[in-house]
Amino acid sequence: TLSDVNLTPNSSSLFIPYSITALLCFLLAIGHLFFYIKEQKNHREILQVQQIDYTAVSENPTNLSRLMNKDKSSQYSPRTCGRGYFQYGLTLSIIFVCYTFFIGGNDQTFSKFFFAYLKFDQFNISTKAASWATISYWLSYSIGRLFAAIISVFLSVNMCLNIIWFGGFCLAISWLIFVWFIGLTSTSLFILGAATGLVFSPIFPLSFGLFNQRLNVVPMLLASLLCGSAVGAMTLQKIAG
Repeated sequence: TLSDVNLTPNSSSLFIPYSITALLCFLLAIGHLFFYIKEQKNHREILQVQQIDYTAVSENPTNLSRLMNKDKSSQYSPRTCGRGYFQYGLTLSIIFVCYTFFIGGNDQTFSKFFFAYLKFDQFNISTKAASWATISYWLSYSIGRLFAAIISVFLSVNMCLNIIWFGGFCLAISWLIFVWFIGLTSTSLFILGAATGLVFSPIFPLSFGLFNQRLNVVPMLLASLLCGSAVGAMTLQKIAG
């Protein structure tokens, strides 16, 4: 009953992490507002320059024709995503949406699956230890993204993704060896979980760098990619239970 439950902010262990999250969201909102104001200011300056250059464009029929043809392309057309090629834009858009379906699903599902898997009776791991294992996963996840951000300055996106996918292949083999041959222990689960976070984390942001290279990522395509990721997260979590 409700009388048996005594929930106060002081006794709840969720109060501190939610407060930290709220503070970070507030700071991010201020940052976005600052850059929005700055972008609007730059936009007004660009419009003033374009008004000056419009006279030169209108005097040249060739330039005016190119400008009109460019304006005809719709933001919702795969031709815009494919930089003028409809079939190319449509095919890659579908492939990339399916790609984000599985990548986003793995990102959101593994941590919850990992915690539930650690709680199996055969491992005899307490809830506190399982929580620390999940924390180590997310900590290595953060380190992986930071490390990838630094490496991507010196290496191309394709090279970074090749390295990550090779690491993911080796990690998958390691999981199979431990599960089927060596046997899993609490220590091996902690190590494999942290390694999984390290490999998983850079895939999603680096993939968007690849999308930008192959396609013109307009808002409609970006929304489709993020929607595919969200649907993948819902679907895989539903399958995982």
